[in-house]
Amino acid sequence: MESASRIGGKEGQSVWFLPTLTGIPDCAIGYAYFTGDPTKYEYHPDRNLDSNDYLDGYGCAVFPTIELGDGWWWVDRP
Repeated sequence: MESASRIGGKEGQSVWFLPTLTGIPDCAIGYAYFTGDPTKYEYHPDRNLDSNDYLDGYGCAVFPTIELGDGWWWVDRP
């Protein structure tokens, strides 16, 4: 891992991303730290997505999938 990138958040909340696997030319999955509520970014297969509904994992939509505790989540593609 190199460094954290801010991939989401607004209104005083942030989502910081530590990629563990990156694709070529784009897409990444890894760990994310949420300073606020991550439920806004949960995956729902019946919902039409726009860029405010998902986290940008370097060119791919990623979603919080496994809660790791203390604000940390594993983020991945659905």
